[in-house]
Amino acid sequence: MGRMDSLNKNTIIWNYIGTFFSMGLQFLLLPFLLFFLTAEELGLWYVMLSFSNLSGIFSFGFTPAFARNVAYCWNGAKQLKKSGKERDVGKDETIDFVLMKKILITSRFLYFLLASLGVGFLAVFGTMHIWKIAADVLNKTVVVSWILFLISVFLNIYYGYYSSYLIGIGKVKEANQIIAIAALGRLIVTAAMMFLGYGLMGAASGYLIQGILCRVLSSREFYRDKRLKDGFAEFRMTRIHLREIKECFEIVWYNAWKDGVVSVAEYFSTQINTIVCSSFLTLGETAMFSLIVQLAAAVGKISRSIHNAYTPVFQRAYITGDWRTARESQAFCIFAYTIVYVAGILTLQVIGIPLIRIFKPGLQIDRYALSGYAIYQFMLSYRNCYGAYLSCTNRLWYWKSYLLTSMATVAAYTAAFVLIGPSVWWVIVISIIGEGLYNFWKWPGLVNQELQLTWRNIMETGFRATQKLLTGKERKS
Repeated sequence: MGRMDSLNKNTIIWNYIGTFFSMGLQFLLLPFLLFFLTAEELGLWYVMLSFSNLSGIFSFGFTPAFARNVAYCWNGAKQLKKSGKERDVGKDETIDFVLMKKILITSRFLYFLLASLGVGFLAVFGTMHIWKIAADVLNKTVVVSWILFLISVFLNIYYGYYSSYLIGIGKVKEANQIIAIAALGRLIVTAAMMFLGYGLMGAASGYLIQGILCRVLSSREFYRDKRLKDGFAEFRMTRIHLREIKECFEIVWYNAWKDGVVSVAEYFSTQINTIVCSSFLTLGETAMFSLIVQLAAAVGKISRSIHNAYTPVFQRAYITGDWRTARESQAFCIFAYTIVYVAGILTLQVIGIPLIRIFKPGLQIDRYALSGYAIYQFMLSYRNCYGAYLSCTNRLWYWKSYLLTSMATVAAYTAAFVLIGPSVWWVIVISIIGEGLYNFWKWPGLVNQELQLTWRNIMETGFRATQKLLTGKERKS
């Protein structure tokens, strides 16, 4: 299996745990949201969450871009490249701490600017939309909840660079442990405040606490690394000039804007549908569809989390030219994604929907709508697994097609709402067609051709790797 064991079973398990608490937290919070919030408040909360995902847009692709460059520096790069990699990187693994310091200072300055712009946008246009759709339920609780929510978004954008730092230096397990702790903190605070009668304010407070815990713990973990601590101590007197920050920004920006476009496309593909629906449907109907979206998206991200865990492996394999590791790792990730996603959706249908009906009898979940949206989410997350591989190799060729497809899809189902009549099925059917026309086959096909992968050896490699992880022994063919 080559160097597949560069991630051990403990790291992979923690990655699933971290992603479960990050995305699966929606499942854990759901009983409290269903029991303590009205249908209108639930719909309003999911609209707020859709706005929170704008943070991915306002960070505009800098998180994966900085993660790549921190990883390259960590693995011996002595200069940053706009595209591809430095020719001899990987031969000398000595860390250039002046370059690392330059990357960190640039990221902090930039993220503060992005956070200010992002919250300013939400404070104006987000407030206008919230006030419009919540006119019938607008009260002090809604106002305070929105203010807490804006504070949370600012902190999440500003301190977003810490996640790129940890991934960049290969601390995947530690990053996911922090995610789990922060998510538990959110769950405890949300549940406690809702029991005390704070409702929507409790949901917003929990979201704020999660962001604070995640950023504080990430900062502590990053600077606990002995190599970093000693290296930064040695070069603490080295000044980074504004000209150097500008040069670093220009290099990172070369691909960051493409990552940013992908973030915009991702938002249009998965989150803006909730805002569109809230403009045509009632808050109760929006709550039903938003719940389907959130649950399917959670299953998708949990299933794809194994690929996120392998990000340092893909980056290192690309830096060192280890194509065998890249091939085997990609095959294992696609295998694991497919198995976990199918199991997750079946669990939702068999167990999830009956539980929702127990906690909220008045909120009817359409099983067929869930199945339809689950197909779309599978397509989206599947091609994202291949897009993520290309991103790790600093080749973001897919940004145009992602953006054009997502914008055309939103325009098409919005037109259907206006011209034919509002129905969540317009979102589902048009989204599936839009994704299937190009992205779903183009990028997986390109990467599979480069790595010489077929579905047969994806399944064979994935099965062997899974058996090895579970038993510590590799199956003999």
